[in-house]
Amino acid sequence: MRLAPDVLLVQAPDGSGRLLDLGGSFYALDPIAVELLWDVARRGRPETVRAAARRYGVPEQRVAADLDELLAVLPSGIGTAEGPPGGGRGDRLAVAALLLLSRVRPARARVWTRLAAARICFATAGWSRTLRWWTALPVSPRTDGRTPAEVDLRVRRTATGSVLGHTCKERAVVGLAEARYAGLGAAVVLGISFYPLATHSWCVLDDGIVLGDLADVCAAFEPVAVHR
Repeated sequence: MRLAPDVLLVQAPDGSGRLLDLGGSFYALDPIAVELLWDVARRGRPETVRAAARRYGVPEQRVAADLDELLAVLPSGIGTAEGPPGGGRGDRLAVAALLLLSRVRPARARVWTRLAAARICFATAGWSRTLRWWTALPVSPRTDGRTPAEVDLRVRRTATGSVLGHTCKERAVVGLAEARYAGLGAAVVLGISFYPLATHSWCVLDDGIVLGDLADVCAAFEPVAVHR
């Protein structure tokens, strides 16, 4: 469940929860904390406090204090509006700038430029807005003659050879852009490992082929979000 623009709550098999702040912080939560956060996201704070007080037979003041203490140590914005809707002028300009990168030649320079752009996007705009921009890139009606294996190799070699040390999320969105440029439908997947707690993101074609990453590494993570 999305609790805020860049915050996801995922329930683990044992009933506990994992709060993913996609800006880089992760939290393990007990089942009661998970229950409270889900209720806050669905019904708001006042109703959550009343319902929990009735459920556990405790004063509302105690529930409110415990809830406020929990929210104080978690990322801000939980239980509030999800942020401004997409499609504004800033978003359109960002997508237009990303589209211009398709003109960079040769192909290796284009991939390197896209990797650098991905680094800037995530650093300045966060996960949600960055994914909104990159998934707005269209699938080209004309392929560039590259097979999925060639696109995969191009992205992985360029990322590995870069001195910037690109992260999985940067490789994922660049894999998405390169796949769509080659006329291939693709999406970005966010996955989680519960034990140990870790996240990973990768690009996957519509037929399930992983691009820009190793399929066996991605298989170790449970998908929690798919961005198309």
